[in-house]
Amino acid sequence: MLGTLLAVGMAFMGLGTAMPSISAAASLAVSTDEQGAVAGLVASSPAIGFVGGPVIAGALYPLHPGYASIFSGCVFALLLATMLITGRRR
Repeated sequence: MLGTLLAVGMAFMGLGTAMPSISAAASLAVSTDEQGAVAGLVASSPAIGFVGGPVIAGALYPLHPGYASIFSGCVFALLLATMLITGRRR
């Protein structure tokens, strides 16, 4: 029980530490006119992941225990490729 509590606490502490820097980097990557839209996207993305992730993983787990991790890796790779292909060059 204590180990689980510590693990969850560390995860949220990491998220709390990382989110301000992610928000700052996102706002600096766009023009002044786009900063409101980017702030909304950055603020809503974790919530979408917290809701959608367990739902999708819960549907995939009965098929095979490894499918949830494979799906997560594929989503990460797709987003990384999209970012690298369409990213702005300064």
